[in-house]
Amino acid sequence: AFAGSSTLGSHGVGYFTFSPSSNVSAGSTIRFEVPSDQGYEISCVGIVLGTLPAATKCTGTVVDDLVTLLVPAGVTLEQGVEQTVGLRIWNPNKLVLSHVNMWKATIKTAKGEPRDTNFDIPGTDLATSYLSVATALDVLAFSAGSVSVAFPIVASRALQ
Repeated sequence: AFAGSSTLGSHGVGYFTFSPSSNVSAGSTIRFEVPSDQGYEISCVGIVLGTLPAATKCTGTVVDDLVTLLVPAGVTLEQGVEQTVGLRIWNPNKLVLSHVNMWKATIKTAKGEPRDTNFDIPGTDLATSYLSVATALDVLAFSAGSVSVAFPIVASRALQ
């Protein structure tokens, strides 16, 4: 399962929850991939290990289309036990249709043999608040160490 920010063009922590179908031993890898060609990016920066062991290593470039977690020495993730990890996700600044908003997760043994795969993890539907804030401020009043300013917030659609 996946839960994350639903705002177009924003970033935040996306949480993946999975249950291995068999024990996952030390040296195994868990790989998460963004939906292909949709503009998402993922990173180990700011990882939230959740239920994973503190010694879990996350590899990948600063921002990429995939990250890989390494199960640390002396650890086994047990079959059927839910694990949750949070990874930094950058959402595209465009609509992504549900049928292509599918994330991928792969667990491989230390020898690189596939153990579990899921290429159909539904992503969060993206939306916008339709609000914009001007970058210039209007100074309304200035007196003895106090300033009053106004900045307009514009809604491009009716707010309900």
